[in-house]
Amino acid sequence: MRYEKELTHAMRIARSAGDNILMRYFGRDIDVRQKENNTPVTCADLESNSFIVSELQKVFPDDGFISEESGILSAERKWVIDPLDGTKQFIRRVPDFAVHIGLVAGNRAPIVGVVYRPIDRTLYFGGPEIGAFKDNSQKVVPLKCTSSSDALIAVISSGSSDTGIERIIGATSFVRSGGEGLRMMKLLENVADFRIAYKACAWDVCAPEAILSGGGGIVRHFDGSVITHENSSLLPPIISARNNYCASLVTHHLKCVRP
Repeated sequence: MRYEKELTHAMRIARSAGDNILMRYFGRDIDVRQKENNTPVTCADLESNSFIVSELQKVFPDDGFISEESGILSAERKWVIDPLDGTKQFIRRVPDFAVHIGLVAGNRAPIVGVVYRPIDRTLYFGGPEIGAFKDNSQKVVPLKCTSSSDALIAVISSGSSDTGIERIIGATSFVRSGGEGLRMMKLLENVADFRIAYKACAWDVCAPEAILSGGGGIVRHFDGSVITHENSSLLPPIISARNNYCASLVTHHLKCVRP
């Protein structure tokens, strides 16, 4: 398998961070503080981040990283890390949270991605040259985006009450999920057609983008440009779709409702 070493270690590290750190804190009363960007962070985020970065640097000492909790270490290859995607759900004791570990080379699209949901030990992994797979601890199954009809299903935040823009651009029904990566995996599992992310950073979408791309899905900006995971800035709005048809349909509707 292409990038077997990178995948093997990323999967091992994600599982260990999820099982041994996040699940140790989940369901407990924990300290929460607000970061400068007004998003919450917990001791679980920080401990998971420290572990993931440390383990990756042991195996890949020449690689850099972009991490939500510890900034950027520049290098040609960078690991893009979200040690706890879905912190708000985690705090509320809602089990929709995951560990993200993605890998990019230069400013190109991500080449490896791992999204691990520790509550049920479900691991998604893959990349554009690898394919997409789901491991539920019992068996590994390949995932492939399928065709869709004109009736679009949108995946939205589990805490969102606003479905206005999705309805305007053609959504007829909705699937709710916590954590950006887990939302994007709904497309790969063919239970939803598209996702619009207005407030995402590299660590939110890098790993799931790699996996979704491996299964034939599409991830791009509203203008059709590819995403470059090169810094910690907020990314321009992103469309994720399970095929080109869905992406084109959503883009068409966006052009009709946006100046």
